Amino acid sequence: MKIKKILTTISAFALLFNTLVPVVWAEEESSEISGNGAGSSSSANIVSNQSKTVVQNNSARITNVISSTATSGGNQADGNTDGSVTIESGSATTNTNVSNTANINVADLGECPSLDNDNSSLIKITGNGSNSTNTVTGETTQETTVFQENTAVITNSISSEAGSGDNQADDNTGGTVTIRTAPATSNVNVKNEANANWLNAGNLADYFLGDDQKEVEISGNGSGSNNTANLSASNSILAVQENDALVENIVDSLAYTGNNNAKFNTKAGVTIETGSATANTTIDNLANFNLADFDSLLAETSAQVISNGSGSTNEVNSQEENQMQIFQGGENETGNLFDSFNQVSANPSSGLNDASDNTGEVNSNLWNTIHTGLVTSNNNVTNTSGLNSVNLGSWLPEISFDFDLGGIFGFF
Repeated sequence: MKIKKILTTISAFALLFNTLVPVVWAEEESSEISGNGAGSSSSANIVSNQSKTVVQNNSARITNVISSTATSGGNQADGNTDGSVTIESGSATTNTNVSNTANINVADLGECPSLDNDNSSLIKITGNGSNSTNTVTGETTQETTVFQENTAVITNSISSEAGSGDNQADDNTGGTVTIRTAPATSNVNVKNEANANWLNAGNLADYFLGDDQKEVEISGNGSGSNNTANLSASNSILAVQENDALVENIVDSLAYTGNNNAKFNTKAGVTIETGSATANTTIDNLANFNLADFDSLLAETSAQVISNGSGSTNEVNSQEENQMQIFQGGENETGNLFDSFNQVSANPSSGLNDASDNTGEVNSNLWNTIHTGLVTSNNNVTNTSGLNSVNLGSWLPEISFDFDLGGIFGFF
């Protein structure tokens, strides 16, 4: 008699939240005072005030409840007379893969040219007449506020069972009684990736009166002229990146080939051979990563005061101020909160076999034998949490520990 039953259930869940906010800055501007007559009075006042506020909030609650069962056992061959009895169960394998990805904030502020033309800010006071008064005033104020916040609650409850055992061959008379079970394998893989903030503030030098270099030219003005260029720039950045993650994984993994019975057989040789039983569980939790990238902090100013007339007065005044506040882990210094609870119950078994109360004939060669297979339990749990990185130079920063962030930052 040969009986085989196989039932396999595979479950997988995936969830992705992401938020992208592009920011577009002001157009380019330039200023020139030129060709005005003697004794003229000319002024150009440029005021640029920009205020940008980016708020990114994500809240994810993920619950996965999975029951996966594969069995080829539970077979019976009882009460047979004058015949050989054989039960051979097939292999039983259950694979459960859970992947959760949640809460990605990306704020790309890019570049911010203000008074820029062909990659330079051009402010010109040229060719004005004698005794003229010429003034250019440029004032730029830039305020940027970025709030990035993530909250993730992830619960995975998994029951995985693979079995080829629980077979029964009792009360048989004559012949041989054999129970053979094939391998049983339970594989559970859980990966949780949650809460990542990425801020690219670009080149802070661009927030002033132009690109990386500002050009001021005062040239060819008449004698006795009064020429002044006043430049001021103020930049303020407040960035708050905060994460809160609660991850709970409860895994019950069972693989069995044993618990077979061959009892109360008469005039029969009894053999029970069980296959290997393997339970593999892998849990990988990655949560709470903050990255802030700033290319450069200072701009360059190039000023030319040349070929102006006798007795002329020429001034270039440039003032730049940067203020940067970065809070990674919350403005109140609460840090990145990560609460992880992992409970794994792995139970591979090839034992609990019973070949008792069997009766053979006198001087017979009949035997009672039990062979159990290899039992293996592999459990791996990895928690990776809490990376704060501020880059004030080239991207990416050097990190002294090994993080594989390809999954959570792979699409940046």
